[in-house]
Amino acid sequence: MRIAVISDIHGNKVALDAVLADIRNRSVEKVICLGDLVGYMPYVNEVIETIKSEQIICVKGNHDKKIAEMPKLSDDSFRVLSDTEKLKSASAAYMNWVLSEENHTFINSLPEALVLTIENKSIRLLHGSPLGIDDYLFQDLEKMAALVPDLAEDMMMCGHTHIAYHVELNEKQFLNPGSVGKPKAGDSRAMYMVVEIKESMVTSEVIQVPYDIQEIEKAIRENPYIADSLVDSINGEESKQQLITCAMTLIANEGMGGLTFENLAVQSGMRKESISRHFETIEQLTKVLIDRLMSIVRTPIEDQLPDTLAYYFNMLGGQSYFSAPTELITYRVLIAFYSDAIFKGRYIDEIKELKQAFIEFVTDGIDKIEGVRIPASLAELILIDLDGLGFHYLIEEDVEKYSELWRLRSQVYIQHIRMMAR
Repeated sequence: MRIAVISDIHGNKVALDAVLADIRNRSVEKVICLGDLVGYMPYVNEVIETIKSEQIICVKGNHDKKIAEMPKLSDDSFRVLSDTEKLKSASAAYMNWVLSEENHTFINSLPEALVLTIENKSIRLLHGSPLGIDDYLFQDLEKMAALVPDLAEDMMMCGHTHIAYHVELNEKQFLNPGSVGKPKAGDSRAMYMVVEIKESMVTSEVIQVPYDIQEIEKAIRENPYIADSLVDSINGEESKQQLITCAMTLIANEGMGGLTFENLAVQSGMRKESISRHFETIEQLTKVLIDRLMSIVRTPIEDQLPDTLAYYFNMLGGQSYFSAPTELITYRVLIAFYSDAIFKGRYIDEIKELKQAFIEFVTDGIDKIEGVRIPASLAELILIDLDGLGFHYLIEEDVEKYSELWRLRSQVYIQHIRMMAR
């Protein structure tokens, strides 16, 4: 028997329609849904009506449970809520308010777990894991192994993570179909899984379906009770930013040699095919990382330009290397680029561009604060000092010591700049 398994639709009727249309062309005999019909996106009633009309077997998700257990909001009760209250928790208040009484009753009636038998295989259906409806079961072999002794069924199907997998462990099968409405697999296509059970053999195929993303984006932006930030989570931008963060972590821990598509797939939980939709080559990704390095330093200072040179230099040093783990990762990545440039002759042009951007940034910043245009050579010297201090800080990780060293060095620069302004 061939089964289609869907999950985490989250009010995205546009994606659901595309997936169901695709399922009809794949000789599927049964469709199973692992919950989270609601939450986040606006078409919650339409999604529930489709699940009911298609007679899809369904368990309750954590968002379904949250909204179903809330007292039904009246028009007056909803209108007096603040904008923050309406938007928080995946727009839970809006979902509760907009749901019809019939559909509110329907999601409340959904079971949190079901057991089916198909082709002599027993299958436990749930949303999170046996540990809870909102527990995340990623492709974690150690956690799965701990669940095996209490798993009476041959197979377990769960959702919630929005990331697909099929793992066979100790004669048990663990399957997750990903997400139809809000995938975290690295691209914007809706995701589901086709499972075939035949003669005691279980095989699966992850299917990704294109759909009209502009339609759901438009619906989100036009609905004042849905956060516009959701657009990034469905158009792939959120996944792209996650990949950049994972790439920096890999380089910080393993050097440039650690940045491979294979390692990115493991670190991010995304499929290599999905990663390549954002970055066709590692070289393309490294160019983006160069820009990210600069923005990490620039953005906090540009957002709130200090009004004194002392404060400016303090922020410059703090944002560069000496504060939080994020900055430490940033400097490790920069050192990795420097190392490749020195020993392998790679990324030299990119580092030169980064240096030039930093020089212009420092020159412009000091000009805005002090009204003096320092020479590029002085701005470059500031960069060299930051690099030198940062390198030694990386070895010792003594924030207090190196913050004081940078303060002392900054005083010299400040005195020199003020002499130039006279």
